[in-house]
Amino acid sequence: MLQPEVLRWSGRHPVDRSATCWSAAMEEPRPQNDSKQDQGSGCLTRLSWMIFGNAALAICIVQIASHTGGFLSAADAVFWGVIPALIWLRHFDITRMGGRTASGEPATLSHWKRYAVLLLAFALAAWAAAHAVAWFWGAKG
Repeated sequence: MLQPEVLRWSGRHPVDRSATCWSAAMEEPRPQNDSKQDQGSGCLTRLSWMIFGNAALAICIVQIASHTGGFLSAADAVFWGVIPALIWLRHFDITRMGGRTASGEPATLSHWKRYAVLLLAFALAAWAAAHAVAWFWGAKG
């Protein structure tokens, strides 16, 4: 039990929290290190679906929007090839590499399903918008 004189503080000096239960209660819990995420392969997998894949999609969208030839181009094939690769990488990250959410919690297959659906929806919208921009620019020229 804490003694009342330990909890008194005048405000003029630093609080000595070592003599109270504050030090243990105020420390933030440290996340457990997940060895698979700490390995190079886990980090590379996570970077691939989070950064590299999305960068490839962005480059493809720019190429599709600037394409003035026929309706489909090589950028379309690469774009729609990267989508299933990203979905597979996220699944691999969750099932084999101990993938985590943005808040640090272990990711589940429900996270993967949501990621797949949102990725497909946004990819379709971006692809259609890029083709609309290409058609508009092509019609002006």
